[in-house]
Amino acid sequence: MNHSIYGADRATHLKILFVALVMASVGVLGLSIGSSRPIDSERSIVLKAGRSITVASTNAVIAR
Repeated sequence: MNHSIYGADRATHLKILFVALVMASVGVLGLSIGSSRPIDSERSIVLKAGRSITVASTNAVIAR
């Protein structure tokens, strides 16, 4: 058995490529599932579309 990557045959290179692609896809899948988890519904803020408003520095609300 040759432990050098330079002396490896084509099948060994394909195995390494396959394992690397599987690990990358598992990482992307884990990140996408982790980022799409729902937030706690009791503490989440829901923004609804409506009229546009402007808040001034004097805490006055001006509807446009």
